[in-house]
Amino acid sequence: MPFVFFAVGVILTGMGKDGAAGMLAMREAGAYNFAQDEASCVVFGMPREAIAIGATHQVAPINDLSGLVLNYLTTHGGRSLRV
Repeated sequence: MPFVFFAVGVILTGMGKDGAAGMLAMREAGAYNFAQDEASCVVFGMPREAIAIGATHQVAPINDLSGLVLNYLTTHGGRSLRV
């Protein structure tokens, strides 16, 4: 039985654009991406860039991200076992 991989990306507080470009490449390859919201960031540069270029699917406070990722994996993780 072939194994299908999928990816989830999370971009957190930081400066620059390089992480945003990588996250966009991930989204284009089929990953589901989360970004930390402005209110909970020390530096909103990297998440802001990712959001601006359309690389993210969901934006949330840092305290909510782990639960959102786990919920996404629980809900969608079964797809990786289908043929």
